[in-house]
Amino acid sequence: MMDLPPLPVPVACVRSAAGYYGLPPLAIVGILGAEGGRLGQAVRNTDGSEDLGPMQINSRWLPRLARYGLTRSKLLMNPCANVWAGAWILARSYARDGDVWMAIGHYHSGRPGESRKYRLRVSRILSKWLEREGIDRGGEADGR
Repeated sequence: MMDLPPLPVPVACVRSAAGYYGLPPLAIVGILGAEGGRLGQAVRNTDGSEDLGPMQINSRWLPRLARYGLTRSKLLMNPCANVWAGAWILARSYARDGDVWMAIGHYHSGRPGESRKYRLRVSRILSKWLEREGIDRGGEADGR
C-alpha cells in the first residue's frame, strides 16, 4: 500500500473512512488538499453558512449529521469525525453518481461548472503529488 502525503488529519482516519464507504483513499486526500482546512478552522461563506475543519464540511450538513452524533464542535475539533463526515458526504454522491470523479465534484457543488472546476483542482493536486512520488497515475487522477 502506498504512503499518503502529509495530511492535516491522521492517515488512519482517511484509510478507515475510505474503507468503510468503499472510496479510494486518494479521493479523500485530494479533497483535503483542495479544501485546505485545518483543525479548529471555521470559514464563513457569503450565504452565512460555515465550512468546518480539515474537509471544510459545510454547516448546512449539521442537521443531517446530528443524527450520527456529529456536532459543529466535533467537526471542528475531532479530525477523524471531520474526515468521516466528509467521507459520508462523498459516499452519498458516489452512490448517486456511480463515478468517483463526479462525486468529488459534487462534494463541492451541484452546479456543473463549479463541480468541473473542483474536479480539475483535485486532479491537479493529486497529479502533482503522484508525480513528486514518482508514481504512474495510469489515468487515475484525470479529473474528468
